[in-house]
Formats: sequence, C-alpha cells, structure tokens
Amino acid sequence: MAHLARENFSICRSNARPGRRGGPGAGHRIATITRLQPRRRAPPPRRKVANVSLFEDVFPISRRPRAIAANGAADLICAPVSGRVIGLSQVDDPAFSSGMLGEGTALVPDGDVAYAPVSGTVAEVVGSKHALAIDADNGAQVLLHVGIDTVNLRGRGFRDFVGKGDRVGAGDALIWFDRELIRGSELDDTVIVTVTNARELGGVEPTRAGSVRAGEALLRLKAAR
Repeated sequence: MAHLARENFSICRSNARPGRRGGPGAGHRIATITRLQPRRRAPPPRRKVANVSLFEDVFPISRRPRAIAANGAADLICAPVSGRVIGLSQVDDPAFSSGMLGEGTALVPDGDVAYAPVSGTVAEVVGSKHALAIDADNGAQVLLHVGIDTVNLRGRGFRDFVGKGDRVGAGDALIWFDRELIRGSELDDTVIVTVTNARELGGVEPTRAGSVRAGEALLRLKAAR
C-alpha cells in the first residue's frame, strides 16, 4: 500500500544562481533533494500448501473433534479425558489439594482432548484457554482445569471449542491441549475436575479408581442418591 511503502529520495544537481563576487555559492553547484512519491510495491507471491500433512503440522487440530458417548445420568460427573485417576491430595497445587476449589478428582491424561464431564451451560472460559466452568443441569458448578501452572503458557498449546454462554452436552469436545508442549515446558499436564459448590450439594464421591476412559462415570453427587 502506498502509505506503507518506503519513501525514496534522489539527489539532483543544478546550477546555482551566481552569488556576489567572492560570496558563497559563486561558481559552485549545489545539491537539492527531491522527494519522490511513495511507490506501490507488488505483494509477495502467496505460498501454496503442498499437502494436507504440512497443514496439520502447522495446525495440529483444525476442527472440533466429534462428541464421545458419555454417561448422562443426573447424579454423575464423567471423566473429561482417558487416563489414570489420582486423588486431589496428590495434585501439586495447594489450591486444589486443599479443597479450596471444590471437591473432585484428577487424572493423568492419555489423550489430548478434554470433553464435557456434564451437560449444562458454559459459565466461564479462562483467557489462557486451559480452564473453564460449567453450570450443570444437575445443579453442580463444575470446574475443568488442564495442567498445573499452565496459565503461564498464555494460551500456547491450547485451543478451546466453546465460549461463555454456550450449551454443551456431556461428551462434547471442550479443549484441545498439546501434552508435548506442556511437558516440554516442564509443567504438569494433570487434568482436574472439581465441583466448586459440592458442600451445598452434600458432597461428591469417586465412582472408580485406577484407569478410566473419557465419558465414563468419575464422580457421583451424594445428595442425588
């Protein structure tokens, strides 16, 4: 664009008007600088993507993954990822291990997509894309948090598929996360799910230990039994 093009200058020489005898400029040629109009530069040629695999290398996930089958029972909260279940007391973050952010559990993930553990409405999405909250249809306020201190990545290695106010069903894809980038940044990729208003609902209890698949029952609301 003309207003962004670099301005070019040229030096032109012309005869000076004769000055007074012995005065400055007599018999000399002076240089004058003439400013040229900014020139339009041709845009650089567009690079073509050679094949789909190259595109996938640059953008590891370009579409929202399909929803998975999930246990939609009203008293249950499902596993957001497949992996190994660990207690909150084992999470290396006092905000979670102390119960400050609610009752729940955590998983060492096998996959890189976190799915909705409940059906409800998205109440909040963190700007760094690593966490969100859902107001569940069963009354639970569910917090889904991917990784420890991953807020420091400022969104790198994450992609969210929902926004505040969106309606989600249990098993819908919510967040994609790059486990290699997280671990390569010397951070913990543990996925945490808690119920922040658990006390009001009578508490929650785990439904299983060991390994679990995404969409399977993970927690049960005690008051709903």
